[in-house]
Amino acid sequence: MRLDNPFDLFLILQVTALAMARAIGMTLFLPFLSRQQTSGMVRTAICLGLSLPTAATLWPGFISAPPGMAALVLIAIKEALLGALLGMLVALPFWTVRGMGTLIDNQRGANAAQQANPALQADATLLGELSERALVAFLIDLGLLQTAFTALAASHAQWPVLEMFPVFDTARQHAVFQALGSCIAQAVLLAGPALLLLLLIELALAISSTAVQGFDVYASAMAVKTLSALLIFALIAVPLFDKVAGDTLQWWQEGVMDTLGLRPLR
Repeated sequence: MRLDNPFDLFLILQVTALAMARAIGMTLFLPFLSRQQTSGMVRTAICLGLSLPTAATLWPGFISAPPGMAALVLIAIKEALLGALLGMLVALPFWTVRGMGTLIDNQRGANAAQQANPALQADATLLGELSERALVAFLIDLGLLQTAFTALAASHAQWPVLEMFPVFDTARQHAVFQALGSCIAQAVLLAGPALLLLLLIELALAISSTAVQGFDVYASAMAVKTLSALLIFALIAVPLFDKVAGDTLQWWQEGVMDTLGLRPLR
């Protein structure tokens, strides 16, 4: 079936919506494009700009043989799920540094109130939020933030929009789960120096409490551990984020591509 008017507005909306579905699914998981950081209009404009090249490639096929409404809905859902998978993998460096800050905050006792008050936000952590935003600012300063969308552009070559079932074998599934599981391990590794210092402080205060009668270990530990954690965080911040930025760039350019099998065969 051919359309009498190839520039039909409804057809343009269909092509644009399908092209944007993968980008929208991806941006849902990116911290610098979250609802708390950007407005819906900004996110929509970014997704539209990222999707225009894809929409241009879809246009000839839609003119010659536009799919039915049921097929459009299924393809849109598939595209959103693929975008969500890309977004989770691209967001791993941000989740890692946020987890690092959360572990330090938990160890110094900053999140102790959440254990007694379930109404508090579960991920309300000062150092975690600071670390995540610091990484975003560092990548923007280096001009590397746009590299986060490298995998999105490459995914259209391996996973065409109109292909209902993209190739995703067992090896790729295992690689995705392994990448997601390594997030906690990397967070613990980055927080290791601060966690070690805080544990030594707790040990020293515990020994001091046995020698000094009436010594309030809990009240003293909160202040000492907070000052110590902030001090060591300030000392290691520059080399830490320099390393994390380099690892993030390598992960976006190579790690995500290898995990999902998006590299073209040579």
